[in-house]
Amino acid sequence: MKHEDGEDRIYMIRETKSTADPRLLRPDERAKITSAQGHFKAIGVDYAKSSPDRWEI
Repeated sequence: MKHEDGEDRIYMIRETKSTADPRLLRPDERAKITSAQGHFKAIGVDYAKSSPDRWEI
């Protein structure tokens, strides 16, 4: 969630993966996740990862 223009805004981006276990992801899939974490940190947006077996958002 981010506070902009006097309002709270929720930005949600969904990227599906074949597994919730990061060790089983292809290197390019892990790189996308790492890139997303850095991007959202840089713009001040909380990044959260969730999966169907453990919804946490």
